[in-house]
Amino acid sequence: MAYDMAEKVLEQADIYAVISGYISLTQKSNRYWGVCPFHKEKTASLCVSADKGFFYCFGCGAGGNVIKFVSLIEGISYGEAINVLAERLGIKREGSKKENNLLKANESAQEYYQKCLLTTKQGYECRKYLEGRGLGAEEIKEYGLGYAPEEWEGLQKELKDYSGEELTRAGLVIKRKSGTGYYDVFRGRLMIPIRDEYGQVLGFGGRVIGEGEPKYLNTAETEIFNKRRTLYGLDKAKNAIRKSGAAIMVEGYMDAISLQSKGIKNVVATLGTALTSDHAQQLRKYTDKIIICYDSDGAGQKATERAIPIMRKSGAEVYVSSVPEGKDPDEYIRKEGAEKFRQLMSRAQSVLDYNLKKVRERADITTRQGKLRALNEIMSMTEKIDDAITRNEYEQKISAALTLDEETVRREWNRYERTGRKAIKVRAEESKTEMAKMTVLQVMISDREVIEYVKMMVPSEMFTSEEQEIIEWLEKNKSRDVNSEELSEGARSKIARAMINNECEVKEFKDSLDTLRCIWLKGRYESLMQKAKEKPEDMSYIKESLQIKKEMDRLKSEGGQ
Repeated sequence: MAYDMAEKVLEQADIYAVISGYISLTQKSNRYWGVCPFHKEKTASLCVSADKGFFYCFGCGAGGNVIKFVSLIEGISYGEAINVLAERLGIKREGSKKENNLLKANESAQEYYQKCLLTTKQGYECRKYLEGRGLGAEEIKEYGLGYAPEEWEGLQKELKDYSGEELTRAGLVIKRKSGTGYYDVFRGRLMIPIRDEYGQVLGFGGRVIGEGEPKYLNTAETEIFNKRRTLYGLDKAKNAIRKSGAAIMVEGYMDAISLQSKGIKNVVATLGTALTSDHAQQLRKYTDKIIICYDSDGAGQKATERAIPIMRKSGAEVYVSSVPEGKDPDEYIRKEGAEKFRQLMSRAQSVLDYNLKKVRERADITTRQGKLRALNEIMSMTEKIDDAITRNEYEQKISAALTLDEETVRREWNRYERTGRKAIKVRAEESKTEMAKMTVLQVMISDREVIEYVKMMVPSEMFTSEEQEIIEWLEKNKSRDVNSEELSEGARSKIARAMINNECEVKEFKDSLDTLRCIWLKGRYESLMQKAKEKPEDMSYIKESLQIKKEMDRLKSEGGQ
């Protein structure tokens, strides 16, 4: 009966001990006082009466018994709060014997794996691996890390109190297809216990030590474990998430462990699977602000782009932080330290800024058509905005990033919304910029020696991805066969287009290079002037913009543009 369970919880739970596990309490007379976690305040207004078993906030009016407190702070129902407290107090719930057995089996397995890591010769290589990643005995115990020896029945011999069927249901062993008996799922792996938000072991992640596939192996889906609904590290991160007001999302266990062990406590990770709406809703119980900090490689960036709309759909305020130099969060914090990592998180980009950066990297914004195509793309990535202030801020940022005037952005955005968010039709007319690039490409195809000079004069961002592909291919290949199948269809088509033009004179080549450099300098100049407006105290932006203006004037006087 739920009523009986609640009564048992209220009889056994110490409200002071429970609440002080979430916030700091100070005793005054026979009461305890703390800063209320349910509204923003600086002066402690939450009062706890231990003898009466109640709390009350004089600031926001929140109050009730210990179950109500847990319900509010965990963002769960009253009934769920009863179960949470019952679990902590060791009160058995009716009808949960099977579930409790699975949890106990996992706890026993975790103890066995840790013993193997700390006390056996087989665990030595695993300990050396962890030491190499800055994790010693303290972290091993803190995170319950262990080692599954390279044995087929090692776990079963240790966990004799559990039947093969029970261990199978827990995802720890597999029934043999031929003959009788079972064999261990995890062998020769670093074992990372996966806990729910209340600290109960639901399953394991096993990382291979040395060679072997798969690199990571998770417990299969069980009656208590579903990786689509589980976030690694949430049990240790949730209070820090509440306190800091933000959750940092990383991709893997080791990133989360490394960051948490070095003082960045508000970190959670998905379990080798894409972020789901369940993950998003779970995090939203603790904060409105999510910082996505996935690996900076191609796979990590794709995962970031998939995660953004899921998080935004949950109502979260989403930011993106990119770890520099191709590192993952674990590598970065080990090399640069916690303070540098905190600074990196403080500079996390809004989704708009992140998307603008990605669009600029992909798009050719040296032409009006290219700018409008980029505007199309960024509008398709941006949700409909009814708030006038936010809309105005977005328009200003987009116009600055794409070097379009705000009126153009506003007009096209209004048209985009009126037509049911359908793309703007962009004319495919050839521009002066495109003609200049065709000329430069033609010369590079016929004379590879000029490529270094072109790269020195014109940054790669001036060229489209297909044009960059051509330039890279020309550098690596001396062959005259520019129809190579190593090139994409689009690149081969662009080469053909460049080659059908008449051969150009030296002056035409120089003028084309000057045109492209002028356009790049203009974009750089406008960007610096925007930054100078935002940070007038920083004179470096003004100094650099003056140098650029001087070079632009020189090129124009020579006929570059």
